[in-house]
Amino acid sequence: MEIKEMPLEEKYDKLYDQYVLTDVMAWAFVKEMGLTDKYLNYVMKVYKKMIPYPSIMGSAFKFIKKLAPGRVFKMFVEGALKDGQVTEPLSNTEIVSLSDREAVIRTKNSVMLKKYRDIIRKAGLKIDLKEYFELFSKAGKQMFKEFGFDGHIDTSHIEDDETTMILKLKK
Repeated sequence: MEIKEMPLEEKYDKLYDQYVLTDVMAWAFVKEMGLTDKYLNYVMKVYKKMIPYPSIMGSAFKFIKKLAPGRVFKMFVEGALKDGQVTEPLSNTEIVSLSDREAVIRTKNSVMLKKYRDIIRKAGLKIDLKEYFELFSKAGKQMFKEFGFDGHIDTSHIEDDETTMILKLKK
């Protein structure tokens, strides 16, 4: 029997499925056990250790943000778009508006939402996708706050596989 190397795209798809399955299992467990607030606090504790904010890098970011806030904000938006390509093709994402203080980013025909919906259905989990992404938005809002930004994900069109992220630079 000869086993061939799996194509990169197939590896990505399988890893993405596994990521989503693990994520929805964790959320279903947290919700069932009534641990939503504790989970959010724990997630923030871990993320704070993973971001360089209290370190020298974080201090440098804060200093540069004071000197050139618009430029830093646009760099942050660019980073968010780049990181977002892990779960969503850039072709599905559009910058609706961008200034030195606010960005509106819309994702249509979301691969991520479809994948989550499919995995939740296959696993037979009782998870409300809108509720899940509102929790995700709440966690993101806390993280953005660490960098002096405000963020919100509008999930009002989630059934149409569309989300809108609004990022703002705090004064």
